[in-house]
Amino acid sequence: VVIKLSLKKTPMFTLPDYYFCPNGSINIQPDFSKLDIVSFEWKNPAGEIISTTKELKGVKTPGIYKIMVTAGNGCSYSTSFNVYLYEVPIITNLSPSGNSYTVTATGSKKILYSIDGINFQESNVFHNLPFGVITFYVKFEGSNCLGEIKKGLVLNIKNAFSPNADGINDTWVIDDLNVCDG
Repeated sequence: VVIKLSLKKTPMFTLPDYYFCPNGSINIQPDFSKLDIVSFEWKNPAGEIISTTKELKGVKTPGIYKIMVTAGNGCSYSTSFNVYLYEVPIITNLSPSGNSYTVTATGSKKILYSIDGINFQESNVFHNLPFGVITFYVKFEGSNCLGEIKKGLVLNIKNAFSPNADGINDTWVIDDLNVCDG
């Protein structure tokens, strides 16, 4: 008796760890084009099926995800992968002094500082700021993920007022105090 065996090819693969910025999301789009996969089942860290397509879009929760696939030959394969949040620096204090601010932030890498979220500097001190609300940003060098922003205020306090009902400087108003904590 001659028995001929033929083994079906299992669609084996590995997925890397994925990272995303806080307040962001990530799309997981592996290249399955050479594996003849006909069905997909993605599960979130709670074990719930969250997609049956070849891509997993808009992932906003870190944890261990699982995917099970079935090839056209009927063979199935499953694997898991990690999704992580990138670490970001945290602003712990804003110290105003006239029209200057010193930003104190914590983190495990070199921190860069900005007041527009585009142009960053190594110094945590900002001088000659304009009057009004100032938004402070931090990020790690080499990263695009921003930490939580904080707002400060450079006050424009008039040094006199004349409550004589002439419509000019009759009241003393300090703008933008609503951004101050407490």
